[in-house]
Amino acid sequence: MNRILDAILLPIGEGNRVLAQISAGKIDELISHTYNGDHEKMKLAINNVGSVLQCLQNELGRLTVHPMQGCSRNAAIPPVSGRFAGS
Repeated sequence: MNRILDAILLPIGEGNRVLAQISAGKIDELISHTYNGDHEKMKLAINNVGSVLQCLQNELGRLTVHPMQGCSRNAAIPPVSGRFAGS
């Protein structure tokens, strides 16, 4: 009986823990355990949210480097790359 409860409750607890961290702005940790069925789908969705936020954070950091370094109007700014690049 305990194994059944663990199989149900542990993935939910881990998902809640990582979501709480994401909501507090800590986006560097993802769920690493492997689960079955809907729990695995939930894990993948949570990890995708974290990954997208990590990519956005990196991209914003890259885009703000030039203004912070006193980039002139005529300086060449590198194009956006990765998942968020325009088509």
